[in-house]
Order: sequence, then C-alpha cells, then structure tokens
Amino acid sequence: VVIEQGSALGEPSQVFMRGGKSGSVLVLIDGIEVNDAMNSDRSFDFAHLTADNVERVEVIRGAMSALYGSNATGGVINIITKKGKGDLKFRGSFEGGSFYTFREVIGASGGGEKSYFSIGASRSDSKGISKATRKPGDSEGDADGYANTSVSTRAGTKTPWDGELDFTLRFTDARYEIDKEAFTDDPNYKGESRNIAGGLSFSQKLTGWWNQTLMLSYSNTYRTYLNDYDSLDLAGPYIYSDAWYKSDTGKAEWRHELNLGKLDTLTLGADYRGETGSSYNVSDMGFGKSVDKIGKKSASDKGVFAYNRLRLWERVFINAAARYDEYSTFGSVATYGLSSSVILPIIETRLKSNYGTGYRAPSIDQRYNPLSGNKDLNAEKVKSWDAGIEQEFFDGALTVGGTYFENQYRDMFDSSTFIWENLGRVDTHGIEAEMTLKPAKALTLSAGYTYLRTKDLEAVEEEKKELLHRPHHQADISATLEPSDKLMFKASLKYVGSRKSYWYDYGVWDQVYVEGKEYVRGDFSMWYKIFDEIKITFRIENFTNAKYHTVAGYDNPGIAFYAGMKGEL
Repeated sequence: VVIEQGSALGEPSQVFMRGGKSGSVLVLIDGIEVNDAMNSDRSFDFAHLTADNVERVEVIRGAMSALYGSNATGGVINIITKKGKGDLKFRGSFEGGSFYTFREVIGASGGGEKSYFSIGASRSDSKGISKATRKPGDSEGDADGYANTSVSTRAGTKTPWDGELDFTLRFTDARYEIDKEAFTDDPNYKGESRNIAGGLSFSQKLTGWWNQTLMLSYSNTYRTYLNDYDSLDLAGPYIYSDAWYKSDTGKAEWRHELNLGKLDTLTLGADYRGETGSSYNVSDMGFGKSVDKIGKKSASDKGVFAYNRLRLWERVFINAAARYDEYSTFGSVATYGLSSSVILPIIETRLKSNYGTGYRAPSIDQRYNPLSGNKDLNAEKVKSWDAGIEQEFFDGALTVGGTYFENQYRDMFDSSTFIWENLGRVDTHGIEAEMTLKPAKALTLSAGYTYLRTKDLEAVEEEKKELLHRPHHQADISATLEPSDKLMFKASLKYVGSRKSYWYDYGVWDQVYVEGKEYVRGDFSMWYKIFDEIKITFRIENFTNAKYHTVAGYDNPGIAFYAGMKGEL
C-alpha cells in the first residue's frame, strides 16, 4: 500500500494498492461507497478523513470485483465505525502543537442487548506550512492553512422477529489553502470539500439457516476551488479559475446468507447503484474567461452475485465468487474470484492463494468532460493472483509471512491523446513480507517489507515505462510497549525507496521527470493516565526530520510536536 500526497493538510491524498491506480481502490464506510464519481478516476480523497469514531479498518488486496463490483480492481478499504456498548459514556480530547495546530474532539456512546449508539464530532485547525517547494533565491512562501469539521454517528436496535436495524451517518467539511503548481506559491488559492455519507441496513433471520439483509446507502461529495487574480499567477497557465464539482451515489443491496450445515455458507444477492455528477469551471489564461461545464449526467448499474465459503476439518478453506453487472453506459461485464487457504497438520503452516478478475467503469468525467470525454469508453479490466505462506513459532509469540502477487491491467483509461481511450496496458508484480514478535507480554514488535515493480507496456519513452510514485522498496518497523495499564509508548520507522515523479514546467510547456529520493521517517507517541478517566498524550511526527517529497515540487512538514489530554466519563 502506497500513500501519495503532495503535502500535508488538504493536499489530495491517494492510495495505490499493489501498484494499481488510486481509482482501483474501492473505499467503504460501514459498507457505504464513498468514491467520488466526479474525480476523473472515481477515486476517494483520503486527505480529509479523520479517525473519529472509527473502530477498525479492514483492507483486502487484489481484484475483488466479484464481490464488490466496479473500482475494486486493486483492493478494498472498509472503514468500520464504533457501535457503542456498555453504560452511557462521554468522551473528549484536546491537542495542540506545531504549525499552530489545534484539535478538539467530543463524543458519547453506549449500548446494551437491544440497542446501541456512538456519536463523535471533531474540529481541526492549523496554520500549516507553505506547500510549494522553494527554488533557490525565492522568498519564503505563505503558510497554507487548513480547517476540518467532522461528525460521525452510528446507532442500531433490535426489532421484532430476530431483526436488527443499523444506521450510519458521517459528515466532513474541510477548507484549505492551496499552492497552485510545483515550485509555485499562491497566496489566495483556496479549496473546500464536503462529503456526507449515510446508510441504513435491516437484517433478519427468516429461519435458523437463512438470514437476509437489505441495505440502502447514499454519498454526496461537493468540491470547490477558487484562485483569484494575483501577481504570482503570471508564472502558471491560469491567472484566474473558479470551479465546482458535485457527485451523488446511491445504492440498494439485498443479500441472502444460507448456512448449509456447518461446512458451507452460500450468499446470494442483487444490487442497484446509480450516480449523478456535474461540474462548472470558469478560467482565464490571459485571453479572457472561458467556461467548461458538465451538466447533470447519470449512470447506473444492476448486478447479481454469488459467494460460497466451504470449510473442511477447520483446515481447508475454499471461497468462490461470481458476479454479473449490467451498465447503462457501456453494457455488461462478468467477474469471478477463487481463494483457498490450507493449514498443514503438525507444523501448522498456512498456505494461501487467490485469483480474481475485476473491472472499473468509466467515470462521469471521463465520459462527458467537454475537453477530454469519450462516451464510447468500455470498462477497464484486470486479472490478479497471489500466493503466500504464514507460520507461527513459539506458541504464537512469533508470526512470519510472505506473499507474491501479480496484476495484469488491460483496456486501461489513457488520456495521452488528450481524449480518454481504452489504450493502457500495465503489469505489476511484487513481494510482501511481514513479521510480528511478542518477546514479552508488554512488548510487541512488528515489521513489514514490500518489493514492487510496475511496467507500462504501451510507453515508448524509457522514463514513462515505470508508473509514478511507486517505490521499488518500502519497509517499516514498529515497537509498542505497555509496561502498565497507565502507560504506553509506541515508536515506528518507515523507509521509502526512490520512485519516479514529475512536475510540469510551464516555461517550456512540458513534463520534467525526476527521481524522488529515498527517505526514513520516524514517529513516536505515548500516553499516561493521570487518573482512571483522564490521560495525557504526547507525540512527535517525523522525529528523523526527513526532508522528503512525495510529489515533485511540494514539501512535507519536518519534525513536529503535539501534546494533549483525553478524558472519558
């Protein structure tokens, strides 16, 4: 998993999984699809997602369209919020630190056998840093501020006849300042991103072996960007721009789970997804204002799927899935997947393998953009497989594992001709290794390493054959120490190897390709309970003070310190 963000505090943040593109990752919040239908690749921007009210994050790597449909060609990330349990509790926290950063969080939760709820709200403000890299001789740029307001809630209740109703709602409003281009400061370029995602699901047991679930969900994303006239805009193509993008995604899913004895579970389902999008962009390149817009456009998908899980002797696990989708815009597509896992007797070694196919539907922007759109686009397709091994030693105190993977992307969306077409062909492969060690009850050590290679089979120029921002080598190591229930320390180091990047030089109107330097970043955090209900917190981000550029021409913050307090009543 590679995270690519031009700079901190509001810059678009993309996730690449096993070398795929950001649009190849499907992102869910409690099962609600939150990918932005008006991003050109229908990707989700992680820049404004907070961990408030989040219980855990599940990550599945590889082509998963047989289970999840479009966009799940590289993997799936499912963010699961807290349900709430036990007596009614109120919580709150405050933190402040570097770059005039302040963050406040409040929340409440509770639950019993029949109902539960959890709600949280947060506010973050930071003066930030100047994101554009300074060229030699340039004056110091202005700091680019950031503000984020987020609210998250989840509630549920039991209903008559063994039913359960679950409701999720999440809202985010982020406002941020932007530097226009690589190496180019901009004192008055601002953006705003608002997202609201909600879902309602109803599950009910029809018999002892038959359970059904009906889920309705909706997600709306609205983005605005305003770059007013100023003297520094003469360095770039646009001296003025004002744009907004709006997308809506609604989905209905009806799923039936059939427990066929103790060995087999069969899931059958059908779903319908509809999305709409529109945009409006006014720009001035020095020759007067021009307008590009996409009126309200829509697309829909009807799908059916089946998923079977077979368990034999609690040592052999075989999963198979198949799906058929009918799109309103380009026709039909069928996908399938097969995975297996075997635990060998005596030595308890786990062998695992996966094979799957996937697809990604063209976005509304790719079809209807007035400058680059193509209504005849078909789906992008992928085949992926992996094989791995896991082994425990010393009664589980040490766990090691490794996986080899390959992906073949075909008919990829490509705009090298200035019009989106199904021209791209990309192969990726690599190795993932991980280790977890508990030498003592209070100490946990973990480490991971990824080797990744990517190849654009259509690229002619050597510098374009390797996909951007994907390092060949990436490694991390962390240690967590809890000497008592009142004290915790955690430290981590992350190594990111060199990788291709580029910036656009408007002096020569061409891309300039560069090699991003390797770096090692360290992070440290701790908390101490001064009372049973109150703890103080402290953390250091980038304690190695690494000077690194995830994207050419944009800086990331150096060493930063934060301290705060958390309480629960």
